[in-house]
Amino acid sequence: MLATLYVMQFGCRKPDYSWDLRSMWSSMGNLAKVVVVILFGLSVYSFGVMIDRFLMYNNARKQSRLFVQQVAGALKDGKLDEAIAIAERNKKSHIAKVVATGLSEFQSASQQVSETEVIEAAKRGLERSVAIVHAEMKRGLSALATLVRRRRSLGCSARSSAS
Repeated sequence: MLATLYVMQFGCRKPDYSWDLRSMWSSMGNLAKVVVVILFGLSVYSFGVMIDRFLMYNNARKQSRLFVQQVAGALKDGKLDEAIAIAERNKKSHIAKVVATGLSEFQSASQQVSETEVIEAAKRGLERSVAIVHAEMKRGLSALATLVRRRRSLGCSARSSAS
C-alpha cells in the first residue's frame, strides 16, 4: 500500500526534464553543443553525397542504355566519326566516355602507325579513360565510407562497454 502511494505521488508529478529539442539544447553543455553541430554537419554532408551519387548513377545508367542502342548501328557500319559524335552527345554516360576515348585513339593512331601499335594505343587510351571514369564515379564515397566506419566503430565500442 505504501509503495502504491509512493508511485502515485511521484507518478502524478510533472517531470523536471522534457524531451523536446529546445529543452535538450538548453540543458546541454558547450562541448555537447559543439559535438551536436559537428554531427549535424556530417549528416548533411552524408545525405548530400548520397543524393549526388544516386542522381549521377541513375543518369549514367539511363544515358548508357541509350548510348549502347545508338552506337551499335554506327559501329556495325564502320562509321567511327558518327560513333564518336554519339559518344560526345552522351556526356553523363560512363560507357560513352570510355568508348569515345578508345575510338578517338584508334582513329587518330590508325593513320600514322601499324595495326599492333594502333591497338596498343587504343588500349592505353581505354585504360586511362577507365581510370578517370572510375575516379569520377567514386568521388565522395571514400569520405562517406569513413563516416560509416567511424560510426560503426563507435557503436561497437559503446555496445561492448555497456555489456
